[in-house]
Amino acid sequence: MIQRPVFFLAPAVAILSLMLVLTFQDSAAAVTPAVPDAIASPAPIAAQPLEQRAPVRIEPETFEIAPAPTRPPTAVMTASFVAVATPAPVVAPASVAPAPATPVSSAIGPSRLSVPSLGINSGWGNTGCEDQNSLPLGVFRWTCSGANNTYLVSHNTSTFASLRQAYVAGSLRAGMIAYFSDAAGNVSTWRLAWATDMEKTSEVYNRWAEVGGSSSTPVLTMQTCLDGGVGGADSTRFIIAKWVPAG
Repeated sequence: MIQRPVFFLAPAVAILSLMLVLTFQDSAAAVTPAVPDAIASPAPIAAQPLEQRAPVRIEPETFEIAPAPTRPPTAVMTASFVAVATPAPVVAPASVAPAPATPVSSAIGPSRLSVPSLGINSGWGNTGCEDQNSLPLGVFRWTCSGANNTYLVSHNTSTFASLRQAYVAGSLRAGMIAYFSDAAGNVSTWRLAWATDMEKTSEVYNRWAEVGGSSSTPVLTMQTCLDGGVGGADSTRFIIAKWVPAG
């Protein structure tokens, strides 16, 4: 191996180092920008005075509460009581008081007499002008009466016992209803008009036109004894009940 002398390397290293330094300086000069000597400061901006505005007055809000509408007073209905006049009682002759109406019933059959309020429901037969004291028990139509006067008789111990009892007790009332059917079954309805008692000889005869005589309108007459025993032989007074067509 040949050994070169060291002194030949020194000049070359020096030259290379110088070249590297120059090259670095050129590169730095190219990279570094030029810095101006002084940077001009901007002119100061003059402060502008604030615009003076008039203060705004804020009015407080007020609220008015409208009063509630006034309603007219409500009329209060008050009950009024009107006195109802009590009708005067019907006064019938011989203390015969008025009676409530009784429902009409036509299904009683032929030749029948029915007075529901007195409990009478009986058949009837005919009798002539002979002495009525000899009549048997039951109801009989007396054929000696005048026209338009259906005259029925019965003993006070027989079918007309309730008629006598009601008369004596004062419960025989005007307006009571009776039903009478003829032999053909035709039913007529009657209303009690009045009842009285009278002496059976002179008084009855004196009032015969009223009691058993003819009538311009149809009437129904019922007769029984007020006093006396069985058969009425010792009777002195008759009860006469007069009925007129109902309705």
